[in-house]
Amino acid sequence: MVTGRGRTRAVVGPDIHGENLFSEANYVANAAEVGSMGRGIASSGFAVAGSYVEMDAGLTFRKVLAINNQGADTVFVGPSGNGIANMFPIAGSGGAISFNVTSGVKIFAITDGTSTDIRVIEVG
Repeated sequence: MVTGRGRTRAVVGPDIHGENLFSEANYVANAAEVGSMGRGIASSGFAVAGSYVEMDAGLTFRKVLAINNQGADTVFVGPSGNGIANMFPIAGSGGAISFNVTSGVKIFAITDGTSTDIRVIEVG
């Protein structure tokens, strides 16, 4: 058991980074507190073309990032400056991918120049 923020919370195991996971049922009292801790859910839409666009919906403590390609053309994701040939393709018309990554990991999208609509959702 760990105490903090006026409550006792149980450690339920490590996350993928070896950090403690806590029993949120014991730790979070209400939805308003979730927002105040910078956790929750955020979504955004982007128009991606021939320039790198960071896939970020603005959540401070992201744990999961999912990208959905709403356009007809393929979108490529990966680090900025990596070049399309070295990036991961997401097929058009509903292709999607998700990553278990923190907010500190920057993921970018680019196309071959055709403008394509992207939807991003983050969970933290």
